[in-house]
Order: sequence, then C-alpha cells, then structure tokens
Amino acid sequence: MHERFDIFSGSQSNPMWLEAADGLNSAVARMEQRARKNPGHYFVYDADRQSVVASVFTDGYGVAETATAGPKGVRGKCKTETRQKITKQRSA
Repeated sequence: MHERFDIFSGSQSNPMWLEAADGLNSAVARMEQRARKNPGHYFVYDADRQSVVASVFTDGYGVAETATAGPKGVRGKCKTETRQKITKQRSA
C-alpha cells in the first residue's frame, strides 16, 4: 500500500493545500508539474512524519530547484503552527 502525501503551494508558514497523491514519486511529479504550469514555491508534506519531504521553486523559466528529503525532512520538522494550518486545511 502506498503512503499518501499532501501537495501545497506557498511557504510553510502560509501553506495552501492543493491535492493529495499516492506515493512519494507521484507526489513529487505532480508538484513539479504544477510548478511548471504556475511558477512559485511548492512542497510535499508527509502527515505521518509531520515533515516536508520534497520542495520545489520555479521562477517562470522552468524548475529552478527540487529538493527531496531524508528522514528528517527537507528542513527538519515543520513548526507546530504550520502543522496546525496544514491539519486545518486537510480537514476543510
């Protein structure tokens, strides 16, 4: 069974939930596809680990940077307030 990952746009301090995807590879591919279509910051969040596991930034000229995470996430654990915002958006 695949893990489920959430895809967000914006910053981790002001996230906007976009969709969920089954499996990390699928989530990263969808995130990059969205980033190519509408430039900006995007990230993939693993609710089980409560951490960002991939992120991308595009500037209108294509994918500028994609980062995937190790066990501690891209930048470690999300701040508590970020987890609360993400949880609220997922339940809405």
